[in-house]
Amino acid sequence: LIQRRCASLSRHPLVKGTVAYPYGLGTYGAYAVSTLKKRFGRGYSDPRPHQFLNAMKPYVLDLTGSADVQNYTPYAHKAVRALAEAYYNGDLRQTSRLNWWLTFEIWRQTLSGKYADTLTGTPPSKRSGTPRTMAKIRSKPNEHR
Repeated sequence: LIQRRCASLSRHPLVKGTVAYPYGLGTYGAYAVSTLKKRFGRGYSDPRPHQFLNAMKPYVLDLTGSADVQNYTPYAHKAVRALAEAYYNGDLRQTSRLNWWLTFEIWRQTLSGKYADTLTGTPPSKRSGTPRTMAKIRSKPNEHR
């Protein structure tokens, strides 16, 4: 279909997951090339998660030892700390796990009211002394829509 309708597109490679392969390969050829490229580390790897986590290193390490994290009983506290330390000691296989945990932790603290004012765009100088709850933020009709 592509060859008949728009032959110029067939000059561009196809992408599946993190691997690009030539358009003309059939199913088995594409599978073989993709498998070999993955095995030899020739797939695309986005550097941004590493850049982000490296920029956030002091915050992440501080957060793993914070009272907020230590007092949250569902966490396996030693595992959380070990995850962060493993990543920052060079185990890049932990990138997605650490990124997931950090995202969850910020989301969890936001729901608990710690960062509720930041969701409304209220600057720190204008915030009241007590954080608003998510219920109060959501109760404002169509404020940010």
